[in-house]
Amino acid sequence: MKNHIHIFCLKILLCFSFIGIAMSSPAAMERACTQMWCAEGYTLRLEGQDWPAGRYTFNIIADNTVYSCQGVLPFNGCGKPAITCSDDGVQIGESGCALPSAEHKFDSIMLPKIPDNISLSIGAPDGSIFSYENTVQKRCGYPNGEQCDTRACCSAMESVQVRW
Repeated sequence: MKNHIHIFCLKILLCFSFIGIAMSSPAAMERACTQMWCAEGYTLRLEGQDWPAGRYTFNIIADNTVYSCQGVLPFNGCGKPAITCSDDGVQIGESGCALPSAEHKFDSIMLPKIPDNISLSIGAPDGSIFSYENTVQKRCGYPNGEQCDTRACCSAMESVQVRW
């Protein structure tokens, strides 16, 4: 029985030795590149539960680019945009279309290009205005490693508490 255990341990040791040699060879050191990428652009998550029914206006200044959007809550069903914007370069996220109308809300602002500075005002149905201004901190990286990616993938994500 002892000899069988020693032989088994010897086989495992040899196996690991061969794996170590194979892993140190130049062929094993080459890295496989994938198509993996990150979600580029800027996202401002709009946190908060209080989105009363009615018409909303969004005015966004991203560096020197001005966007304006208008939308209405509650949504008119799922799959039908509740908001329109002056430019396709901005998107306002809609959340809760399948929930009761009191739970419908706008949950994010997304831009394809990351600004250095962002300024936002949202006009609520009762005339109150929520404002936000910030310097944007972008993060860049190489999802597959610098040896695989021809450029860095950059994104920025922030959150703000919307209070009327």
